[in-house]
Amino acid sequence: MAVKGDDVTVQNSGATVIWTATQAASIDHPNRIWVENRDGSIVITVGGSDVADASNGMKLTAGARIGPITLSQPQEKLYAIAASGTPTACILVTGI
Repeated sequence: MAVKGDDVTVQNSGATVIWTATQAASIDHPNRIWVENRDGSIVITVGGSDVADASNGMKLTAGARIGPITLSQPQEKLYAIAASGTPTACILVTGI
């Protein structure tokens, strides 16, 4: 099982895809994602394609992290949106 880390710039004008599950993702071999808000003050909200600032997801304040989030369908996506600016979300993915 491989591990991947990445820094993703999160937009505030619409949901940003921060991870797309691999073609091999399945119930038996899911992608598990941890997300950390690396910004010093901007809130990031993480969720599905309908994520919006402060709704339809989980808010990550500065320095906060969540995970693991499990994606078990090929090409399933995880999204984020910023309250303002373009903060960085750091992701760590296992099962790829």
